[in-house]
Amino acid sequence: LEPCAHHGRTPPCVDRVIESGVSRVVIAMEDPDPRTAGRSIKALQEHGIETLVGVCEQEARQLNFPFISRVTRGRPWVVLKYAMTLDGRIATSTGDSKWISNEASRHFVHDLRRRYRSILVGYRTYLNDDPMLTCTLDLDPAPRQPLRIVYGGREGIGGNSKLASSAKERPVIQVVLEQDTVQNPEGIETIRLNQPILSSGDSVRQFLSILQEREIDSLLIEGGAQTLTTFLEAGVVDEIYSFIAPKIHNEATAISPFMGHGVKPSISETLNLMNVESKNFEGDTLVHGYLNLL
Repeated sequence: LEPCAHHGRTPPCVDRVIESGVSRVVIAMEDPDPRTAGRSIKALQEHGIETLVGVCEQEARQLNFPFISRVTRGRPWVVLKYAMTLDGRIATSTGDSKWISNEASRHFVHDLRRRYRSILVGYRTYLNDDPMLTCTLDLDPAPRQPLRIVYGGREGIGGNSKLASSAKERPVIQVVLEQDTVQNPEGIETIRLNQPILSSGDSVRQFLSILQEREIDSLLIEGGAQTLTTFLEAGVVDEIYSFIAPKIHNEATAISPFMGHGVKPSISETLNLMNVESKNFEGDTLVHGYLNLL
């Protein structure tokens, strides 16, 4: 990314680059932040420093999608992650989903968690799984932990849950409807929206604007089906990680990842992922792609 040209928490990076005496600078992409937006490139050139711009630009943009989204669209980059069986089920009719994916896939998911600034599950997933929603990889330095969010629910988060028991060390938020009388244990913040939580694109956009105000540039959503569907139908999903396990559940009432009403009448009108790649995790198959490119 182009060195910054503005005063923020630190002085402009471009000034330090110029002062260092380097003769050549290679920049993958111009900074989309209007406070920089090519100013540093111009300053480097004016000081006689050879400046190459656009080297591996597409790769750099992909790395910086969360930052680009926050700066140019005013909202976080939104990522969906789910695991399903060969017959397209993410849980049984009773909500059981442990474990559809194997250990290798779950290890990769923990690596994903450290890449994003926040992680979200729906209230039903919280009830069924009692998740911790942290990255447990043993790394040096220790992995960055995401802000943990429970979306929806007319009751609070239980005091004996894993989220509540760790809330003082790692922040937890529950997002609820404005009029719901939800009470949460100490350390858990409650955010209240004025639109129906799981049936309104307006509520999703209101929630994302709150994350934007807090400088949260990315959101990883891990389900369940109602939550995945709500964000997909709101038109805000940018990237998808879908793990497919070599298992067949064969239950008509088991839960699929998406529960929409099928607005499109033909397959040719379905949503198509871009830049699709697949990877094998000891039998599980990961399909990864984008609904938006910036």
